[in-house]
Amino acid sequence: WVACMPHHCCCFSLTHLRPPRSTLFTYTTLFRSKKEFPNNAITLSLGERSYESYKKMYDAGADRYLLRHESASKKLYEDIHPGEPFEIRRKCLKNLKDIGYQAGAGFMVGIPNQTNEDLVNDLLFVKEFEPAMCGIGPFIPHKDTPLKDYEHGSLEKTIICLAIVRLLLPKVLRSEEHTSELQSRITI
Repeated sequence: WVACMPHHCCCFSLTHLRPPRSTLFTYTTLFRSKKEFPNNAITLSLGERSYESYKKMYDAGADRYLLRHESASKKLYEDIHPGEPFEIRRKCLKNLKDIGYQAGAGFMVGIPNQTNEDLVNDLLFVKEFEPAMCGIGPFIPHKDTPLKDYEHGSLEKTIICLAIVRLLLPKVLRSEEHTSELQSRITI
């Protein structure tokens, strides 16, 4: 999607590409977008990938990458992502920051079997990781998943977590800061 911001500033976001065309499409699109719109941010959210893949997309012009950590609890993460090791997600997040992306993390509130201690650990992880972006939202069960019969997450707890993140990292959720940063790079 493309989000138009004030003063002719746009942020291009690319999500959910499927192989085998995804790699070619991603790099081709990034090169073209960055060439045509050099002062605009390109935000990706394409899941876990190799260091080399992240680096190629960064070198092609991607600025930001959102990869929610989902849960700072190893057990809870692996419960909701069977067969996907917790350590790989953490390594991917580290790789994104090491490469130079404005990396984003985030978590769901109200995941089945989540405790308040789990939420505290999520907030501590966000504080330690210091993401440029942080996506926090309530768990919403989907009818076609194994978690379909669970209750949705609490909106109240979600808002409390958002408020705490704003206190821990005052700049992380302030989109006007990203807007003014991008505006300062635009030549009109």
